[in-house]
Amino acid sequence: MTYYAFYQNGVSVSNPNISDLSQYPDIEYFVKEEYSVHGYAKYTTVDAKGLPVPLKIGGFELRDVGYVSYVSATKQYPFTITICETRLNNVFPVTLYGTNAVSIYPGLVVPFLNLLNEHGSYLSYKQSLEVERLHNKVNSLTKQLEECRSRI
Repeated sequence: MTYYAFYQNGVSVSNPNISDLSQYPDIEYFVKEEYSVHGYAKYTTVDAKGLPVPLKIGGFELRDVGYVSYVSATKQYPFTITICETRLNNVFPVTLYGTNAVSIYPGLVVPFLNLLNEHGSYLSYKQSLEVERLHNKVNSLTKQLEECRSRI
């Protein structure tokens, strides 16, 4: 078992003993890394005593990071995380892509929680993705129309 202490800038320090890590100043959050008997890594956000706590940003919290059976320095792998929109008690899975399981916290999870918090709700976030998709589709169709008109 290994514990990681993360600073706000995403830098982490690791140690097998969380009491050693809790002595560092200005730690934002801790992550515990455990391995199953099959070699799958499990990552859990914990407090300074090693007890599980959700990682909260605004009205959203990370409830779970699924088991991970791979680690790579270069190849992107999917990670399924479970997020809760606390105001509505709406729990939903999200798939993010990263290279190293521990690095998804500062590199993907925290920025994603911040993005959700900026939108105010998961529904608003999903709608903004749809608006962006439709905007790109309109631009593509406009280009095709202009190309067709230029051929005439």
